[in-house]
Amino acid sequence: DIEGLETVGQIRRLIEIAVLDTLGLENSIARSRTIAYLAHVALKVLEVGEFQERLQALEAAIGPRLRAVGRRR
Repeated sequence: DIEGLETVGQIRRLIEIAVLDTLGLENSIARSRTIAYLAHVALKVLEVGEFQERLQALEAAIGPRLRAVGRRR
């Protein structure tokens, strides 16, 4: 089931479904190209997800400092 395309997790699920469906097809050059393309897309989604997690961690760590600076002004 696909619940939407609003989060990295939902997009990862869509790619997973596409990969599994493609793996079920008969071997061909088109199938191999599609698998390679989906692997590339999956790597990009993982990269974006990691970046998002790191950014959230930085914002959580810096947030209290920014609020403190804002109160001093």
